[in-house]
Amino acid sequence: MIEIRPANIDVDGPALVELLRAYLTPRSDARRLDWLYRQNPHGPAAAWIAQDAGTGSIVGSGAVIPRRMSVAGRHQVVGVMADFWVHPGYRTLGPALKLQRACIEGAARLGLGFFDLPQSSMPAVYRRLGVPARPSLKRLAKPLRVDGKLGGLLHSMMLGRGLAVPFNLGLAWHDHAHAGSMARQVSRSEACFDEEFTRLAEACSSRYALCGWRDADYLQWRYGSHYYLQHHVYALRSPVGLQAYLVVVESEQQAEILDLFGPPDRGLMLDLLLGAADELRHRHQTLYITVSEAHPLLPVLRAAGFVERSSQPLVAQRFDADGRPLPEAQPWALVYGDIDF
Repeated sequence: MIEIRPANIDVDGPALVELLRAYLTPRSDARRLDWLYRQNPHGPAAAWIAQDAGTGSIVGSGAVIPRRMSVAGRHQVVGVMADFWVHPGYRTLGPALKLQRACIEGAARLGLGFFDLPQSSMPAVYRRLGVPARPSLKRLAKPLRVDGKLGGLLHSMMLGRGLAVPFNLGLAWHDHAHAGSMARQVSRSEACFDEEFTRLAEACSSRYALCGWRDADYLQWRYGSHYYLQHHVYALRSPVGLQAYLVVVESEQQAEILDLFGPPDRGLMLDLLLGAADELRHRHQTLYITVSEAHPLLPVLRAAGFVERSSQPLVAQRFDADGRPLPEAQPWALVYGDIDF
């Protein structure tokens, strides 16, 4: 028999670190647990454990990470589902349903709703719980250079670099032709956030129906003090201060935008995206971003040269005042950094 109980992170934490490393992520360690479960300025995580009543063994767990949202300018808390796993020997639908139901009930007590990026068999679990997982998370890519693509096709990086020159010039020309003068004011820095980011959130969040609240403390925790990733900020500033920004994590061949925020102004956000792309193309082949299909900046991304590559399920559920699920789709303006830690 499987029993579900709340986790005590101080007591259960060491065991969860080892089990998460074995069954979910090789990145699991004490530093990650402390960062994700204790240090979030929007509130500590709540977690639930599935336990075999006969043996006392932990056979699964799931967590809900608090995330403050701006709902037409008002602050409410949602839960971000995280760290859900079930031991391979117990992966029938029953234990997963019991564990996920406990997480959803915990999210309902927390506040407005929850969202999740369901993996593997989790969409089936959500369907059984009456919560649809729609293919509404869009991954888009913007080519910055074509050296690597041509080099791979020709089996010669040297030949690929030579033949790529006119194509690369064309990609750069396209961006310069569509960027305004403010694109030249985009600056790159290490991820370090101060009160000007909170002021921007105060000025712009109400212009979105539903988006993450991006105060300086949260951004510093999420990106500036991440447990293993290094992030960079591309900021657009004017004489009056910070206008918009995006947060990027870079690897050898590509860069990924994890966060994008500013007023939903086409010209300004286009300048930010194209200014950042111009700087990134010196080091990377492709720039990626993942956003919800309801995000109001999706048309701006397409105007900036991003094209859809794939979609994946996203669960975004709101509750009424009594904690009951609302049936209608909600206009969640989400980026990947809101969903995955």
